Amino acid sequence: MSIHDLISEKTGLAKTYAEDGAFHSAARVLEDLATLVSRHAMACDVAVAKFCSQQREGRPGTRTQLSEKQVLALAAASQASEAVAELLRHAREGEWLNSEFHPDIEPLEKLCDAAKLTAEILSDEPDPDGDRNQLAGALEKFLSGWA
Repeated sequence: MSIHDLISEKTGLAKTYAEDGAFHSAARVLEDLATLVSRHAMACDVAVAKFCSQQREGRPGTRTQLSEKQVLALAAASQASEAVAELLRHAREGEWLNSEFHPDIEPLEKLCDAAKLTAEILSDEPDPDGDRNQLAGALEKFLSGWA
């Protein structure tokens, strides 16, 4: 079963439970689904890292090197997915000890970094009002000293 089919099946089950008033059962189904999706995301990260490693080594039978924009896109997606996973964890479980979020995740900074990387991908595109350039500068300033 694909991850998409699993998501569809489990959300449908949770909806049925909720419609019947079994909210705790619906919540458990969604918590289990979140865990499965998180594991799938981690497996995807490993596969992407392995793929990128093979690209760098120039192994026979692999595709040509990733472009700079593709590498930026992978980095942006990775940052955003970590942030989203932590936000979902927070939605399910609440605070992390004495902090809102796990101290190693920093979802705000990771989402800003993903946005900054996305702006770099789009840097060659027209920006008539300069809004994207202004946002990229603000993100750069916000992120200076982070990571």
